[in-house]
Amino acid sequence: MTTFDKTKINPSSFTADMTVVVTGSTTLSQKVYDATYLPLVKKAIEAGAKIHVGSAPGVDQMTRNALLAAQYENFEVLVPMKHAATEKPVDINEDKICIVAGGYRSRDLHMCKGADAVICFLSQYGGGGSGACANMLLVATGLDGIAITELVRHASFDWNRILGSCVQEKESEALFEAEVE
Repeated sequence: MTTFDKTKINPSSFTADMTVVVTGSTTLSQKVYDATYLPLVKKAIEAGAKIHVGSAPGVDQMTRNALLAAQYENFEVLVPMKHAATEKPVDINEDKICIVAGGYRSRDLHMCKGADAVICFLSQYGGGGSGACANMLLVATGLDGIAITELVRHASFDWNRILGSCVQEKESEALFEAEVE
């Protein structure tokens, strides 16, 4: 049986010998990032931990901005080769960028390999954070987080959409009944 090491997810402290992955949604607002991610990113920076971050917008971009604002040097931006033409950051020194062969899955596997911790918050609305969820699972369990996330996604549906359809259906029924009377 595989164990799930919860201490690797959003730890309260970091050390200089740690490698920390920062991962999350491409649509997270700056306000939410500042309240959730930024305090932990600052702790990782203060400890001198090595930080791995991706090249996407959202959490990745806000983390890169925080690293640059702190003039932090112990980090690496991982970019999937398939998307290097559009995602390679122009504001980061070349020596901080690692182009990884393949797409997002290859990049995420490389980014999480050997990581000691992950800074990651998942949205209750799922879909947009499935890559972040996969990375969190990979760091915390050592298992293929992408396969687990795909399994969960396969058995899931959008509750809000289904609930919205039910509400619309009931409203339509009520309108129909009113018209019939």
